[in-house]
Amino acid sequence: MLQDHRQTLNSPLHIPPVKIDDQFGPLSVEPHKVPNARFLEGNNHLQIRIAFPRLARAPGASNTLSQREHEQLFDLAVGPAGAEEVPLELSGVWPPTWRNEKFRAEDVRNAREAGEGETGSRGKHLQQTELTVHSQYVNAWIRRIRELVDALPELEWARSFFFIIQMRGLKTLSQNIHIPPEEAPFLDGEQENLDPTSPRVVSVERILSIFETYRFEVDHWFIDIGMNIRLPRPAGRSLCPLPAVAAHASILSHLLGIDMATCTEWVENGGHHYQRDELAGLKALAGFRFLVPANLDLGIYYIQLYTTVTSWQLLEAFDKWRESHFQPLLQVFQDAAASHEMYMRLEVRVEYHQYPHTLLWIPNNLVASWMYAAESHVYWGWKYLRLTSIYSVLRLWIGARSSVTMDSMPEYLSLFVSLVWMANGLVNRPDGGTWNEIRDASSVHAISDAGSLVPVWPLRAHFLHSLKFKDNRPPSMSVNRVVSMKTLLYVCSRKLPALTESALHELVVHRGSQGVEDMQVDAPPNLQEAQKVYHSTGTNKRQLIVARSRMRLPNLFTETLPDLHRQREDDDDDDDDEERPRGTPLSQLVTDVLCDLPTQIFEKAPVAKAGHSWCTITRGSADVTPDAFQDMEFLALAFPSRQVFPVDGRRWDETVAALLPTITESKKDSTGGEQGLHCLSARIDFATIQRKVPADYQVKIVNVARQYVNENWVWLPYGKPKSRIWGTGKTNAKGLSRFGPFEGGPWIVLNPNLS
Repeated sequence: MLQDHRQTLNSPLHIPPVKIDDQFGPLSVEPHKVPNARFLEGNNHLQIRIAFPRLARAPGASNTLSQREHEQLFDLAVGPAGAEEVPLELSGVWPPTWRNEKFRAEDVRNAREAGEGETGSRGKHLQQTELTVHSQYVNAWIRRIRELVDALPELEWARSFFFIIQMRGLKTLSQNIHIPPEEAPFLDGEQENLDPTSPRVVSVERILSIFETYRFEVDHWFIDIGMNIRLPRPAGRSLCPLPAVAAHASILSHLLGIDMATCTEWVENGGHHYQRDELAGLKALAGFRFLVPANLDLGIYYIQLYTTVTSWQLLEAFDKWRESHFQPLLQVFQDAAASHEMYMRLEVRVEYHQYPHTLLWIPNNLVASWMYAAESHVYWGWKYLRLTSIYSVLRLWIGARSSVTMDSMPEYLSLFVSLVWMANGLVNRPDGGTWNEIRDASSVHAISDAGSLVPVWPLRAHFLHSLKFKDNRPPSMSVNRVVSMKTLLYVCSRKLPALTESALHELVVHRGSQGVEDMQVDAPPNLQEAQKVYHSTGTNKRQLIVARSRMRLPNLFTETLPDLHRQREDDDDDDDDEERPRGTPLSQLVTDVLCDLPTQIFEKAPVAKAGHSWCTITRGSADVTPDAFQDMEFLALAFPSRQVFPVDGRRWDETVAALLPTITESKKDSTGGEQGLHCLSARIDFATIQRKVPADYQVKIVNVARQYVNENWVWLPYGKPKSRIWGTGKTNAKGLSRFGPFEGGPWIVLNPNLS
């Protein structure tokens, strides 16, 4: 009932699209691509999400329901339907409104209760509490919810909702483990009546006993059928079954009934359908994931093969986890040779009505042709020695990282992320896409038959193409074969949007608003309607704003800010003439500052004392684009109530200078500079960029950036008199223009060059 992005489905389920046909017309959607939220839970394995295919979202926007959407759904449909259809003994203890529940759930241990401030919400964290509904009332309750949703205009966005039902954590339950049948479990050879005594049927129907499976519609219910494959233990020996890459086509052919030529083409071409999961950095060993092409009407939609070692995961923060993770993991590899029972697991996602025909008994000789067998001490010994070498280089890298400069990050970080990929490859399945670029960039290369350089593994395993050691510097690879900065920023970021280069550099080299009184809580009747456009929010007291615009600008200053080339530290790499990715040009870095600055300024939009933002656009909205300050209509939309100062060149210039400071001006941040400015990471990046270049070029960067603002931005927030980004409150400035129903809105200054 309360907003929780952790419960939002964002990953594909590898099932066919859901087809909707309502008064708005036909629609086909993938469940993970529409807004959804947790709705019900049952026992320890069942979770039900509710999805809203008619709820429009901007491209790239989150699928998590907003608090307003949660509130409307509960107050207008879920709660009233419960009061009508669920017995009073249960529904009587439900909160009357969503806001009542939010108030109860908030963690009150925050600045407000500590006396450090009087604005904002009561707490950041919410304690989720279940509301009980017995199964016999669920159908009537949901039926009534749908009736209310269809009847109320306010809930038009929620119409045609559907449910995503998932049961997880079932594969290890003893009652579900059984020997696969040798043939489809039907009575008397018929294809209609299932044999109720078959272990396969008993297992599946027991899992789904809470549902009326005879009512399941085709292509609405899907089930994973899995098979564990392990080797017998000869006397005094332990063997590991290792999936053979050469057998992937044979496995697909057997499961799908497709000819070997087609399956071989899928495997060799890779792409969207087939993804290989390298095992322990060895070329001949790998699991795989296969998304069955939609044009094949087989009832099978997804296949994966993996080993049981995926239960170990690498953690973050090298300094913290060195002793509590890497060293214990080495011990795990040592101990596993004698104690770990390793097996391969083959899983197939199949339409419910097809499960009797799927993953039946596979002859032993065929299974044996799909794998290699290695003695445990050999396989785990390889992992132990490989992790030992990776760990030793990582320790050297971490110990000397303070010497890494911003413009040398691609060279040093390429090795770092390659080592991380190699270490991850020992304990789990490294994801495709971005990590494939890292794998290929760090691999040995050779000339192909077509005459181009391609990554190869000549020793049947992944090894770095080069490794260089220098005094007082981290180890590195060749400067001529580095990972792109875009990829480095992405993989080194905990969450999106990705880090900026200066923020990443800070991580590499180092260890380790006030409201106004004029917006009333109980607004007069003539203002209550106007107040609805402002959302409730807390004050933004974050120490650093790192938000980035989802819309990216092309390089604005290619001609005006030519790049300065750094003298190479490794002259022995000059003989490699192949073109390689380099660091981001200075001109693009300055462009990125101007791209992200509007988004970050809006993140610090002022908040009224009553808890309402002066801005009608919520934080993090995709509506705030890099051209936000170029549009007076956007100003009126974002701030219906505002105070616009008369055109004044001095006010404008000092505002632009505060947002795009010189290095000297930025130093005021540590000595009582304007409140909130030091929180803008784009502004910090601007000063960092200047530190990378000579003094005369610093002046040029500042002039070019400010000139762009002067020629393109028509308005800015004005807070200089109050030493902050956004000024608010009443002011008696001459010539002031007031807009909107409320007094005391944000102060705005206009560009004299464009007014």
